[in-house]
Amino acid sequence: MSTYVWDIHGVEYGSSDIGQITGQSVNRGIQRILGIGSGEVERQYTSVGRENPGGTFTTKAVNTALGIIGVNGAAIGTNDLILYRKRMEPGGTRSTGSVHDKITISDGIVFPAGLTIPDGDDAAVSYQWFGVDTNADGTSPVAVTVNQALSGTTNHDEGYRLGPLTINGTTVDNVQSVDVNFGIQVDFVQGDGTIFPRDCYIAQILPELTVTCFDSAVIALIGETGLDINNSTKVVVKLRQVNKNSAVSYAAGITLTITDGMVHLDGYQGTHGQKGGFSFRVVPTKDSGTDLIVLGTF
Repeated sequence: MSTYVWDIHGVEYGSSDIGQITGQSVNRGIQRILGIGSGEVERQYTSVGRENPGGTFTTKAVNTALGIIGVNGAAIGTNDLILYRKRMEPGGTRSTGSVHDKITISDGIVFPAGLTIPDGDDAAVSYQWFGVDTNADGTSPVAVTVNQALSGTTNHDEGYRLGPLTINGTTVDNVQSVDVNFGIQVDFVQGDGTIFPRDCYIAQILPELTVTCFDSAVIALIGETGLDINNSTKVVVKLRQVNKNSAVSYAAGITLTITDGMVHLDGYQGTHGQKGGFSFRVVPTKDSGTDLIVLGTF
């Protein structure tokens, strides 16, 4: 009798597909209550106190994913979030037919956690999701159904690489990496002895970008006490579009623009016999009528 193991598959949000998934997870978030007392040395009681289900997925379909879910996240409810466990075929590759596991999150929230943009490799965006029981009837917001056919996409047809970064129109040379922490913090509503959270909402959005480079000119550009960002001194990060089966484009891609906030120096790191690197941070603040990080194209 064969023992089956499982691979990952594409993710669905409503009727939209997100492919190029490189990792995913489901965490039941069970919080246990353990009972011990009366001088005993071994526990005599345990129960589930609360369950806060959540998980993650990461994709290199950066433009597609950010276009579907956005930089500030999206509600799960009208649109389900669906993941799959794809069965691997013993002695073969992947099984066909209705033999896979489907994981459906019916209520909650999904939002970008981080965007990693290295030099020389494709960028990847990671997402976090949480499920809630809006009816407060004890029904898990995460449902696993077995023997399902696969849906969604596994296409790998887009890529974005690190491009130029400008501060106040000045290009920072030899940028090595840009790491975006979207800084989305979620809070939960729960009471009445319910197992699952009844609702959740975004409490704060506090994004931050960390940039590393070999350009010592950033010291004078940013200054020892930081640089104010406004519409005149905005920060723009470009991600060059990768042409499939070819090279990057110098004329097309996506942009991340910060029009309000500050830039400040972070540090310098050096090792004997190797190039020393500089790092700085971009801390967006709210500019009326715009997202803290504005997604665009060039």
